Amino acid sequence: MARHQPACAPSSGYSEKELLATDVQSITYPDDRDADTAQVRQMLGRAFETYQANKRYVRKDGRVVWTQLSGSLVWLQSGEPHYFIYQIQDITDRVNAERALRASEDDSLHRRSHPGMIWESMLTASIPSAVRRRRRSWGFHRIS
Repeated sequence: MARHQPACAPSSGYSEKELLATDVQSITYPDDRDADTAQVRQMLGRAFETYQANKRYVRKDGRVVWTQLSGSLVWLQSGEPHYFIYQIQDITDRVNAERALRASEDDSLHRRSHPGMIWESMLTASIPSAVRRRRRSWGFHRIS
């Protein structure tokens, strides 16, 4: 990377010196590299002036960081590309929350489409408490 915002170093797990010694493709999640390269080519071909995409990076410790990337290309008056400007926002927490919500909704939809499961689940959950109540009413108590 030619230059970067020092604030990127902590979220990537790399030191500023390490980031300056590498290129962006090295820390880009492998499945996102082709799309990233295509975006850069399209900007160089003037297909569009700016773009925004969700992109994954791989931290130094191997964890994946989801980001929202906004990019644009600065051109010289001669018409030659000068440099790219990127704004990168860590959206990992948002992506994880959205996944959890979808999983919860899928589970809820599955339960609604199989009503017997709800009753079975409710019955299974209530049996231990019912047994404890019955034991107490009969005079049995747990000895610790």
